[in-house]
Amino acid sequence: MLWVIFLLFLIIILFIISYFLRIYTTFYLSLQNEMSYFHIKVRVLGINVYKRKMELPEKQDDATDATNMIEDSKLFTSDNWKVKLKLWNAVKDKVFNLLGKIRLHKFDWTTELGTGDAFLTGIMSGGLWSVKGSIVRLMTDYMTVKTKPTINVVPIFQKKQVNSECECMVSFRLGQTIVAFFHIVRQIKRSENNLNRNLA
Repeated sequence: MLWVIFLLFLIIILFIISYFLRIYTTFYLSLQNEMSYFHIKVRVLGINVYKRKMELPEKQDDATDATNMIEDSKLFTSDNWKVKLKLWNAVKDKVFNLLGKIRLHKFDWTTELGTGDAFLTGIMSGGLWSVKGSIVRLMTDYMTVKTKPTINVVPIFQKKQVNSECECMVSFRLGQTIVAFFHIVRQIKRSENNLNRNLA
């Protein structure tokens, strides 16, 4: 009987520790002409518990790209968009609540962009600035920002070139994040069931 009480006590202690335990995760993405890769590192209590580097596949030929675009376009029908929009409206508050539990410690994103045409390079660089600015604004609005994000776009007017490097470090409490993620999944399932019931 004593060992059962001890086991229950140990489980409760481990649950409390895991609920408040902060996990630090660093993501690094490098897109280069020669080689592109994605790197992830996870630290707990200052100890590296997980590290992995994954090389990204090389660019496919134009024929393969065209085939993939045709296949992907079949997913973006009007009905699919309506369903996805309804699901998003059902879970967006919980998603933003989850983002609010995440701390952003570092975000550096630099891109070198060249199309071979100076005019087109200027237009695309301006568009990329807008995209990056929107992403940073989303982070600062909903996440706890510890260090100001850094973004940069370097136009290359002399040649065709696309190089991009992005490093992001976030931290979150394990238990709180699991609970919030569980609420999101449950809400998605509930919304899908309601949609299927209405369509039936």
